[in-house]
Amino acid sequence: MKITVVANYFGTPPDYFQLWLDSASFNQDVSWLFFSDFEKARFCWPDNVRVIRSTPAEMRQRFIDKLGFPVYYRTGWDFCYYKTVLGKCFEDELAGADYWAWTDCDLIYGDLRLATQYCGTADKIMPKGHFSLLRNIPEFNDAIARHPLTQRALQEYASPADNMNFDEECFPKHIIPEIGMKTFDDVPYANFYARYGHFNLAETLSLCEALDVPENSRSVTPIPCVFTWANGDLTGWFAMSSQEVKTVPLAYVHFFKRQMRPESARLGRGRAYLIVPNEIREYDGHDLSWDEICRLDRFRIHWSYFRKRLNLKTFRRKLFGK
Repeated sequence: MKITVVANYFGTPPDYFQLWLDSASFNQDVSWLFFSDFEKARFCWPDNVRVIRSTPAEMRQRFIDKLGFPVYYRTGWDFCYYKTVLGKCFEDELAGADYWAWTDCDLIYGDLRLATQYCGTADKIMPKGHFSLLRNIPEFNDAIARHPLTQRALQEYASPADNMNFDEECFPKHIIPEIGMKTFDDVPYANFYARYGHFNLAETLSLCEALDVPENSRSVTPIPCVFTWANGDLTGWFAMSSQEVKTVPLAYVHFFKRQMRPESARLGRGRAYLIVPNEIREYDGHDLSWDEICRLDRFRIHWSYFRKRLNLKTFRRKLFGK
């Protein structure tokens, strides 16, 4: 089974970008196509990540050429709007792949075989915009690209509000059923509410099912949690209200607008790493206790999140949607 992930980043990457690359390197049965304006020498690129020099202008032209209409594309970040049509827009590079995937770069991968083991039994695997796998066949790629809802969201006249969460809302609810794709979402991953400084789980149904707790219920006390990474395996450690510690293997952890300080420059084989709010550091690999997890993931206000949003742009978007 050949799997190719399409990734992109223009501008200044997260501080932990090298760790993103390192976590990808432990998934040797998966290949990445990484389009960027980075100077290649800035990072150590694993052999399963092919970096392709590009610019936002070149990306915009590619989408216009492949989709056949003028598109909304203002900044490098706008690449995120095009996740659902990457199969069509990168069909030449993806030739020969059984599945293609979209991904974000503000995450750390675990063992992606937790998700890729379902390739062949479903057409789309994983539910979110952070990482999803899709069967690479022209019937699906073409149907997604030419669907009226897709074209309406990506046209030049569209605004970011028209496309907001298109890959996670409109796409699975309307387009996937219409074109007959079979989905499988029951793979645990970690994602957090951006407004909290501690790790408050958000939109992680498969993980909540594994922990046997309600999803996204604000009446439920947040579960203190931290994460460990060792030799490509990512594990969530959860301090349950019963004072039991539960561990769950995870496909990835998504940090979403969270500054994570990497105390280690690399993720190395034979070492263990601890992921806590808001840093990634080496540790000795011991089993974490309930008290330790609660201490590491104690309540925090996410001051940097709010400081960044005290500006006219955010104010206008909240008031006028643009």
